[in-house]
Amino acid sequence: MKFNRHQLLIPSLITTLCFGSAVSAQSTTKTTKTVKKKTVGELLSQASESSRGGRVQMSKTDTSLPASNLGFKESVRSYNLESVKPPRSSEIMKHESSGASSEQAQYERVLDQQIQELYKLTQKFKTSPNRGELWLRLAELYVEKASLIDSRKQDEYDAKLRAFQAGKTKKKPRLDTADAREYNKKAVQLYEWFQRDFPRDEKNSQALFFLGYNYFELGEVKKGAQYYEQLTRGYPNSPFVGEAHFALAEYYFENEKWAQAY
Repeated sequence: MKFNRHQLLIPSLITTLCFGSAVSAQSTTKTTKTVKKKTVGELLSQASESSRGGRVQMSKTDTSLPASNLGFKESVRSYNLESVKPPRSSEIMKHESSGASSEQAQYERVLDQQIQELYKLTQKFKTSPNRGELWLRLAELYVEKASLIDSRKQDEYDAKLRAFQAGKTKKKPRLDTADAREYNKKAVQLYEWFQRDFPRDEKNSQALFFLGYNYFELGEVKKGAQYYEQLTRGYPNSPFVGEAHFALAEYYFENEKWAQAY
């Protein structure tokens, strides 16, 4: 799927990564090629707007993580933070010399810096009651990074395909998005940690939605559909339910389950 680079917005530098505004990210369910993707920021903003006046209130800057354990010592699971460390890739910024705009290059440099700084915070506050908020923030950035790589790889593939079709090259190109999928995997890990440690948090519907999205991106559509279904059943009033229903409808349609798709 080709991503629309004009969907990306250049955010202001984040001065407080822990509780400040997170960078907007491209994200929606991976469906047909004609569907315009929404950014993570757009989805979260939409969730906030649609929840006004209702019982569900969700905001990127709010956290419902407990500030007090009422005198009881919190049991904190031990997680291997190395498993969600930003991937090391020698080609991260090669797109600067492959026709990418300077605006895109600047945006990705800022994004990479934010990822590195936020990852350090997850290490520093790994036992904090607010660690879940950091995990959600970092997962959002990973989804954004995956989308940027997807967009770059698609552009490169399209250029090579045109050259092949024009007879300028003999080898038919292949679209390789393995680098992007590494970021989706790490986002999945972070969302799953959030679910395990904060099962009653109001942002669980958000985590379920993006678990579904990331598993769709990884090609594990059956598992992704299970998370979408868990979201629609367990959080029927969630602002993310509409997007989840749409993703499920296309999943059922592609699997010829007409009644469920309808």
